[in-house]
Amino acid sequence: MYEASPLNRIKEQYGVGEAWHNSSKSVKNGYDTNTSTTEVIYFSINANDQLIKRGYHEINTLYKTIITDEDNKTKIEYKDKLGQVIMKRGDSDVDTYFVYNDLGQLVFVIPPIAADNLKNIAIDTPITESNDILKKFCYSYK
Repeated sequence: MYEASPLNRIKEQYGVGEAWHNSSKSVKNGYDTNTSTTEVIYFSINANDQLIKRGYHEINTLYKTIITDEDNKTKIEYKDKLGQVIMKRGDSDVDTYFVYNDLGQLVFVIPPIAADNLKNIAIDTPITESNDILKKFCYSYK
């Protein structure tokens, strides 16, 4: 089932076969934008290719897709205006962040355990490669 809009986005989809349609189990998609000033942390890369926490993304600057699966588990995906995935949130606010360079290339993947620890780092402080959290838990692409 598609949205009744010019964007024609998927609103609901069923598995293949009549059994899925009769069971009322479907994957539902909802669409929105980020609505809070503390919803998504804004990470970026400085000139020395170091990770920096810049604060939070401003309201209504990210596309938000809310996906509810057949078992009513919700996942949220935030994308920027270029269509790059910035963050994926699972159940219980488990966040995975994706950080890109100026060329749009993926540079860091910050899994939930690292994201929780990096929330406490001061804004505009470079996070160097010697940082324990970065070394132990994050994925870095060069």
